Amino acid sequence: MSRSEAYEFLGEYGYTIPGRRSLRIDDDDLERLIEDGAKNPPEPKTTKPVLGLGLVYWQAVAKRFGCDKRTACGVMLAAGGTIDNKSRAYVDRRDLRAWERKWMNLSLIDLVRVLYGLEGTDGQLYVVKCGNFGLVKLGVTSAPMKTRLTALQSGCPFELTTLVLAPGNREAEAALHCRFAKHKVRGEWFDLVESVKKWVELMTEHRRKTQRLLCVDP
Repeated sequence: MSRSEAYEFLGEYGYTIPGRRSLRIDDDDLERLIEDGAKNPPEPKTTKPVLGLGLVYWQAVAKRFGCDKRTACGVMLAAGGTIDNKSRAYVDRRDLRAWERKWMNLSLIDLVRVLYGLEGTDGQLYVVKCGNFGLVKLGVTSAPMKTRLTALQSGCPFELTTLVLAPGNREAEAALHCRFAKHKVRGEWFDLVESVKKWVELMTEHRRKTQRLLCVDP
């Protein structure tokens, strides 16, 4: 048995090797360890995914969509990715492509239809405008919107107005943050540029049409 194999063998049974420079173990302890190993072999180690073989890091996602780390990690989780105990985030390339086809290749009007098709979700997607500064917040909440708006207003000296309220979840939020990533100012706040404004108008118009249909007597 080589030195590294001996270290691995002892490590499987809970022995630590400080610095991995030298190791001494009593002969009797070693005999008992070998006998115990023959009777009760250690559980096989779980194989960790090899990153790079079909998996991508958050950095690659951020580069692809032009977003920051927070948005990239949100996208990866929405696509079925993982954040491990070392804060490394990765996702299967095929799952990421499927998520991209689902959310990023949609026209604005199709995006509106998909979002309003999320009826039955526990959350609400909202767009809140800050005064007349041309800034909007895109977020999702599971609380009543009045409660959420009050919480946001308590930390903002300018008047906040709800522009959009629709069914939503974390996946929808990640998709919107990713789609409008280049217009992000900070956190969940975005510049109300033409593309964002157009989407907000389409969302508002869709809601108006739906409400008019619901109010029509049969």
